[in-house]
Amino acid sequence: MKQKYMILKSNDNKHMIIKEFAEIEKDMFSLLCEETYEIKTIRSAIKSGMSKLISTIRTQTFYPSATWAKQIAEGIVNCFNSKSSETVEIFVDDAEALQKKEDAIEIIDDLENGATQIDGLLDDTVDVYDENITPKKINSSINVEENELPDDDNDDDNKV
Repeated sequence: MKQKYMILKSNDNKHMIIKEFAEIEKDMFSLLCEETYEIKTIRSAIKSGMSKLISTIRTQTFYPSATWAKQIAEGIVNCFNSKSSETVEIFVDDAEALQKKEDAIEIIDDLENGATQIDGLLDDTVDVYDENITPKKINSSINVEENELPDDDNDDDNKV
């Protein structure tokens, strides 16, 4: 599938817009998604590096593959480096992605910190054991009224 990404700045220079299009027929594209970002957020992400920029532009509705995300991020940097407010267009083809192998995107340090926190949650050892604490006995049963039980003797349901 061929796709096109358009990166443009808003007229007020406070927002950046990314539009994702898919080719439905030869040279005929349909809009799939449009995401708007604050320019100050994008500028901050650019200063932090490509990995941060890619994670910033990815949302629940806009999540390009790693290959396309790198190209989009490069397009964003080009858009911000140019003095004019021109639109940057990126054309991609999934057939190209299948033919070449890309390096993985760097993993952000925050993910590593999260992994150690999860490992701590998975630890099944008990630090404190109190012999005086005993489980409480629950004396309850489910009471069902007789008229709510299904009636197996009623053959009205089996009539044709």
